[in-house]
Amino acid sequence: MSNLQKSWKIFESLLSPAADIVKRLSPEATPEIYLQLPDAAFGTVEDGEELFAQFMNALQDPGEKASTYLCRLQAALNLAVRRGGAAAREADRHILKQFCRGCWDNTLLSDLNLEEKKSWPPAFSELLLLIRTEEDRQAAKATRMKKHIGSHRQRAMASSQSACACSQHAVFQPESDPLTKLKQQVASLQSQLATLMSKKAKKSPKPKVSSEHHPSRPAASKLDPRAPSWKPTNSKTSTHPRPCYCFKCGEDGHISSACSNSPNPTLVNEKRDQLREKQRLWEAKGHAPEHKDF
Repeated sequence: MSNLQKSWKIFESLLSPAADIVKRLSPEATPEIYLQLPDAAFGTVEDGEELFAQFMNALQDPGEKASTYLCRLQAALNLAVRRGGAAAREADRHILKQFCRGCWDNTLLSDLNLEEKKSWPPAFSELLLLIRTEEDRQAAKATRMKKHIGSHRQRAMASSQSACACSQHAVFQPESDPLTKLKQQVASLQSQLATLMSKKAKKSPKPKVSSEHHPSRPAASKLDPRAPSWKPTNSKTSTHPRPCYCFKCGEDGHISSACSNSPNPTLVNEKRDQLREKQRLWEAKGHAPEHKDF
């Protein structure tokens, strides 16, 4: 094609507003001018050195394939070269150097010996083919490994299921079952406890009726020290009047050793006179007198 035909093809491929800009060019304008004018109007205006710095900071993203990362580096470097940030003859060396720096797959770098090729870097197309071939080889290896591990797990599961089935049909040994052992131990402990309880029941004495409890009087509480202390008496002297008052305060229901009241001699004398009168009447009925202990 002639330059005129090339310029016309470029003009036909443009849409507005880019087509409106190149309309002002004369027919004698070279195809390079037809390309440079839209680039100057709509392209990036960043400095070439700034673009090259962005290229040097481009690292492989998580989950990004190495071949995709290499294509991204090539696009960023081409933009920097067009803006004068790097020389076109050094493009392959810059791409290989930044790829070795920003790629996280050390296995791929070591398998392809890319660190050793920095002095004589391959062309971009050759480097891309090497990386894609290595990626395909690693993917195929990973697929074979997954299949092998999956089949091995299936065989292991099948063998474990067959072992479980065999164990279900096997004769059950009670002594090998932990639950059965525990039940036997509990039964043994219950038997021993019953034996001990029966022996204790045989050794314990039978309860006897205390002679201190009078049939006509309530039993004194052992926990109350102020409760009246009733002495056992026989049928002959059970009706003889006895003192049931405190010799300190004169109140009924407790003795002087357990009394916390203030002394009351007047009440004590009255209770003593009343007791003597009762004893005199009791003796007048023909009963033998008893020794007075008050």
